[in-house]
Amino acid sequence: MATGKRSRRYVLAVVPGDRRVDLAAPAGRYGGRETPFADREVAGRPTGSVSGSITPFAFSCEPDLPADENLLVHEEICFNAGRLDLSAALSVSDCPALAEPAVAPRAA
Repeated sequence: MATGKRSRRYVLAVVPGDRRVDLAAPAGRYGGRETPFADREVAGRPTGSVSGSITPFAFSCEPDLPADENLLVHEEICFNAGRLDLSAALSVSDCPALAEPAVAPRAA
């Protein structure tokens, strides 16, 4: 997202698969002016993963990880595991210890 004329902040919003990211939510949280999607090359750069397969457990402080509160109603979360042909499931109760997401409404 654009946070200034020449500054950007990357976030990886985690929402349920049947919902869409509310693009206004990250802008409000981080003081951004706009929240476009990163192009494929830029999206994979901080994590080393192909766009569409970026795991929420990137083991890096970049990008930040806002997660939708609706994820917490499920027993497990499924996500791509760094590749388009590989997925993983994890107990929702284990997610905060691994990724420390910022939980709030993120989806519409």
